[in-house]
Amino acid sequence: MLTAVFLGTAKSFLDRAAYRAHREERKTHRNALLNVLNRAALDETFRTALLFCGTKALEQYELTCQEKTALMSGDIKWIEKNICRLTPDQKSLLLHRLEAEIW
Repeated sequence: MLTAVFLGTAKSFLDRAAYRAHREERKTHRNALLNVLNRAALDETFRTALLFCGTKALEQYELTCQEKTALMSGDIKWIEKNICRLTPDQKSLLLHRLEAEIW
């Protein structure tokens, strides 16, 4: 009986730890994605690198392939569904990426 209680407690502890780790990872990726958008808004050289170098310009950021793809393709819906709501200025940056038609 004590073994079952111990195993249940250990599983619960591990589940909570995994959940916290997942939340922290999401927060890290959210911050990285927002840092990219904020830097692109302020740094014309970086914005140009995003246009012409694509994901190479994102190497220093901790982003998943899906997040990089969403940034490079201007996928506002995916970002807002999976990361966070975007400001009008952030949306505008992504829309300019689409308008550039550089693939």
